[in-house]
Amino acid sequence: MTMAAVEAEEAPPAKRPELGLEWAGVTYDVPGKEKGDPDIRLLDGVSGSVRPGEILAVMGPSGCGKTTLLNVLGMRWQGGMGGSVAVNGVARPPHFKRFLGYSTQDAPFLRVFTVEETLSFFASLKLGKGESSPEQQRARVREVMEEMDMTEAAGTKIGDPLSGGISGGQARRLGIAAELINCPPILMLDEPTSGLDAATAYNLCRILSKYAQEKRVSVLMTIHQPRSAMLQSISRLLILARGKAVYYGPSWSGKAAEDGDTLLGFFEKTLGRPCPRFENPADWVLDAIVNEDLAEEKATVAKLNSMLTENPPAIKYLSDMPTATTGLTETNHGLYTQPFGSRLKILFRRTLAYKIREPASVMTQAVNSVFMPVIISLIYLRMGLSQLDIQDRFAAISFMILMQAFLGFDQILVFPTERRVFQRDHESGQYCILSYFISRISAELPFILGFGAIAGTVSYWMMGFQNDGAKFLIFLAVMVCVTDVGMSLLNLVGAASKTVEQANVLTTVTLLVFMLFNGFYVNTANVGAYFRWIKHINFLYYSTRAATVNEFSGLVFECTEEEAATMGCIPNGDAFLKRLGFEDASILEDCIVLIAMSLIFRIGSYLCLKYFYWDKK
Repeated sequence: MTMAAVEAEEAPPAKRPELGLEWAGVTYDVPGKEKGDPDIRLLDGVSGSVRPGEILAVMGPSGCGKTTLLNVLGMRWQGGMGGSVAVNGVARPPHFKRFLGYSTQDAPFLRVFTVEETLSFFASLKLGKGESSPEQQRARVREVMEEMDMTEAAGTKIGDPLSGGISGGQARRLGIAAELINCPPILMLDEPTSGLDAATAYNLCRILSKYAQEKRVSVLMTIHQPRSAMLQSISRLLILARGKAVYYGPSWSGKAAEDGDTLLGFFEKTLGRPCPRFENPADWVLDAIVNEDLAEEKATVAKLNSMLTENPPAIKYLSDMPTATTGLTETNHGLYTQPFGSRLKILFRRTLAYKIREPASVMTQAVNSVFMPVIISLIYLRMGLSQLDIQDRFAAISFMILMQAFLGFDQILVFPTERRVFQRDHESGQYCILSYFISRISAELPFILGFGAIAGTVSYWMMGFQNDGAKFLIFLAVMVCVTDVGMSLLNLVGAASKTVEQANVLTTVTLLVFMLFNGFYVNTANVGAYFRWIKHINFLYYSTRAATVNEFSGLVFECTEEEAATMGCIPNGDAFLKRLGFEDASILEDCIVLIAMSLIFRIGSYLCLKYFYWDKK
């Protein structure tokens, strides 16, 4: 072991501060459905707090504002917020997400990786100075798996419902474990028990309660209708209805109202009806709030909210609200733990591994770059220089260019299928959009361009193009350019599409239009003025023209007396290029245009990733 490794192993981990979160009079508005409609209030004057070692559960019927409150407090939705939110008595800093673990309701992961590999990825991104050596990362991953009771599933692939993998309960615990890697002082969980059976949900809640107390973490989570046993493992409840707080105080103690339970006592006193014996208090509370009569439900919510404001339940906190502000008020902290270069390297390694472990896409590209060129080359095998071969030679070039444009067709799936994973990681402050985009493109590029060069080599010599080394290299350059532009365009379509179905439709329409105006099916001189502009944005036109000029320049064709007498002859390649309108074309300029198009499409992809389909409200 080197001295550097020893120092890294012995370096003390960064001390996690104890943080409490407090909010008062929080409101949140979103624009009305139609232009001119008044804003819709999703949260209306909600107050509360969570302190180290405690679990505060936010409960309420569907649509009451539970997830909205979590997103507002977690700095995910900020545009229409009112009220105040403080951490240890000071306003949340811009880098607040570094102190926060946030697990969404259905935390998405890449299915080809195992539980341990997934957690190791988060460890490499989240663990900072003094705790980021490989040995420390592995130790922390093992510790978190043990805390979340996932050690037995360490080597299991995450999978999906079709291919199998970890269970639903393990998937929920994995989502939480990924947020616990760096021991965040504040942990927010959006309905971690939804969809789980009662026993699994209770076990998860018990694990969280133990973790909060041992690690002195402030846990804020939303729950829908917990079983009664779960309520007893929760420190406090904040119950919402129609965006208003209707209860904030101790959770159910396991006793009846007459025996001193605060939760049941508050509702029984306010609403004048007792909770039946042996009924789940959570079910009874929600049934008491929700009513088929909308007016009656609004009156009940207003009554409970008024009582909570005028006579709030007494709360006995497990600890005082921390006051230390070390790290909170410093302005030199960035949002991300790792520098840009490190994030890029980590993401590149993960993307490359993901690409290799998805054999379907790699095999598709391999088949398209070897098998299809062989098939097409057998059709146009060893073309000669007769008059009949002229059109065949042009057709062969057109087909090869078109095939290269479709070589990276699976690229349309990249962003739609990974969008939820990427957005979850980005919103949690793991990495920026640019680092994800560059790493994703960089991992794909060697495969696409390598396969493009293979396809060009196979087709060039089998089809019998000019036996000229310089022309062969130019042909390969054109093939690589068109492959790159095609991949860039498909990336753009994928980034601009919300679903795979949308991406397929857009890709099919775009490539069909470009194919029709590539110069092979319709001579550019015969295209009407209303369609003539298409060729200027058509990468298939520029690549077909460049490859055609490269091949036909310098060729001399054979012509028999019979052909000359009956249909006339094209004497050489330059004459054919003139017929196509390609006589003044420059291969270099066409390649520069292709490179420029690739850059424009990539910039467009990045902008689509940055601005499209974010649930920011």
